[in-house]
Amino acid sequence: MHLHDTYWIVGHFHYIIFGGMGFGFLAAVHYWFPKMFGRMYNRRQAVWGWLILFIGFNVLYFPMLILGWEGMPRRYYDYPPQFHSLHLISTVGSWILIAGLIWIFFNLIQASGKEKRQGITHGAERPWNGRSLRLRRQKILKKFLSWKKDV
Repeated sequence: MHLHDTYWIVGHFHYIIFGGMGFGFLAAVHYWFPKMFGRMYNRRQAVWGWLILFIGFNVLYFPMLILGWEGMPRRYYDYPPQFHSLHLISTVGSWILIAGLIWIFFNLIQASGKEKRQGITHGAERPWNGRSLRLRRQKILKKFLSWKKDV
């Protein structure tokens, strides 16, 4: 097993965990943000933040796959000199990834501090013009609970 106990394991693990759960979490936050807070973030800034994050993610973790393929072992506090360039590329990728995360969270924090609601009210019905029941739940609940007004 050529790749066992190499940096390939580290790169693959982070591709799966951060790529699957991290990007999924950020996508969910962006999807539900208008519904939760009644304010819309800057979509253009969100796309730029995602692009920077995506580039940083790949620049950070893809060299780890190559390092593992070339035989760089895991759990070393220092590494042989022939692996220096790929470690340097990976380090720069981590800076790009952090810049993307800062960009994304700054955009969300800035949007949550806006006083004007930009046409979206808290619990807005259909902020993405979706027709699913999940996005229309407020209207359905109001219709279902309207009997309380008659009592």
